[in-house]
Amino acid sequence: MLTWRQVVRLGRLAGWAMLPLIIGYILSGYTLTGKYGLDRVIPMGAAHWIHLKLDPLLIALFTTHVTIQICVSLRRRGWLTSGKRREETQKK
Repeated sequence: MLTWRQVVRLGRLAGWAMLPLIIGYILSGYTLTGKYGLDRVIPMGAAHWIHLKLDPLLIALFTTHVTIQICVSLRRRGWLTSGKRREETQKK
C-alpha cells in the first residue's frame, strides 16, 4: 500500500511526465495540419503515428494526475479525511 506522501509524488510525477508528451502531441498535430512549416521538419507518417500513439498514455497520465490532485485538494480543505482521523475525532 502506498503512503500518502508516495501518492502525492506519483501525482506530481504524472504531471511532469505529461509535459513532453503534450508538447509532442501539439507538434505532431501542427505537422498534420501543415501549420508553421512543421510538415517540413517531421514526416507526415511519423506525425500521424506519434499523434495516435500518445492518446492512451496522455489519457492515463491525465486521469492519474487529476484524480490525485483533486484528492490532495479535498484533503487539504478538510473535506476528505482518512478513517483514522474520523474515528479519533468521534471518540473525543
